[in-house]
Amino acid sequence: MTLNDMYEKLIEEYKSKTIGSKLIYERTLNVLPAGVTYAIRSLTSYPFYVKKASGPYIWDVDDNKYVDYWMGHGALILGHSFKPIVKAIKEQVELGSHYGYAHKLEVELAELVSDIMPKRAVFWFYDFL
Repeated sequence: MTLNDMYEKLIEEYKSKTIGSKLIYERTLNVLPAGVTYAIRSLTSYPFYVKKASGPYIWDVDDNKYVDYWMGHGALILGHSFKPIVKAIKEQVELGSHYGYAHKLEVELAELVSDIMPKRAVFWFYDFL
């Protein structure tokens, strides 16, 4: 079996397991350039469409389970739906989701970043003025 034969076999296997994703992809071709919102999602055949995620795994609309090495572009280092983060988000959403005004949490975040960063790095911008 040649490398090309193996590739073709994998593509056919992918297509046979992702019928739901193909149907969604066909819809997106009418409303999104190349059927995707980000070029890296464009696969040889079509992208799979995610239905849910938990920990290090994602499931597509056809219930295929994948290990998620992408992890939200690296932002989900603790995995999907990490319980302490979900709990904190739920608690905050009860209080409001986007104030648009000054609030205590922005000060706490700024203090945390300042504690983590070397003090000189915090003021690097002002050296250019």
